[in-house]
Amino acid sequence: MFLNSQNIFWTKRSFTILIVSFLFNAYQLYPQEKDFRLIFSTNLLQNMKTEDAIATTKILAQNIQRKMKLEEEIKIEICNGVDEISESIKKPFDFILATTVETEILMKKNKLELTFVNETNSSVGFEFYLITKKEQNFNDLKSLKDGSIIILSKSNYNSASVWLDKLLRDAKLSVKETFFKDVNYDYKATNVVLPVYFNKTTAAIVSRPALELLFELNPQLRKSLNIISKSGPILFGVISFDGRSKDRKRKDFMCEILSSLHEDSYGKQLLDLFMVDKMLPFKDEYWQNYLNLYK
Repeated sequence: MFLNSQNIFWTKRSFTILIVSFLFNAYQLYPQEKDFRLIFSTNLLQNMKTEDAIATTKILAQNIQRKMKLEEEIKIEICNGVDEISESIKKPFDFILATTVETEILMKKNKLELTFVNETNSSVGFEFYLITKKEQNFNDLKSLKDGSIIILSKSNYNSASVWLDKLLRDAKLSVKETFFKDVNYDYKATNVVLPVYFNKTTAAIVSRPALELLFELNPQLRKSLNIISKSGPILFGVISFDGRSKDRKRKDFMCEILSSLHEDSYGKQLLDLFMVDKMLPFKDEYWQNYLNLYK
């Protein structure tokens, strides 16, 4: 069958309508946004209230915006938990910084591009310590049965909590909710460590940088506390880009900023919020090491 001029006209017209319709629908599904949207999870914060974190990150964003001479505004969003994050990332965003546990959950229903991880004390992620009071003679995990424990975290969606699950599983003990009489969480290191020191709780899990800082401030703590288990470096949080976005230039620009944060005074303040020294490019081996906690 041969196409005449009229058929060609209608074929081109139909094709044009199809393309315009596709672009319109794509725009509706994924509208373009000029400003930068940076999303942070409160579950990564240590030693800082959410309100203070919001105020600090906004000030730092404004300073970075001025320094980089950006025409676009940097918008900061602080989310409480997976549900809030899930709702927030329905719209286009530039990056999200969430705990590894939250990132794993979000990946099941969202297209995320894992991009950066934290380096602290020359390790990727954090090392965690399980601590007790020396005079109480709790020298192994089994001896903590029916005791109480506080974990340095705002919630259960944290690598420290997953590590504790792994310790109990490897020791063939019950899950933490039944093994311990009480399992509590607190974002402030002093509220986690001092109850152990004052015999208000049986044990605690705290990150190495947080504990070492407290040891420096109060050497007596080092003499009185017992570390009965140490983790290797565990991926604590992940910066993920919006996997729906095809704007490589914009992503490269964000990579440039994130990889050099530790070289700038304002950037260091931002990293200090999360007890991070600098950001490193993501590698799959870091993720696989984290997944080993579930085995």
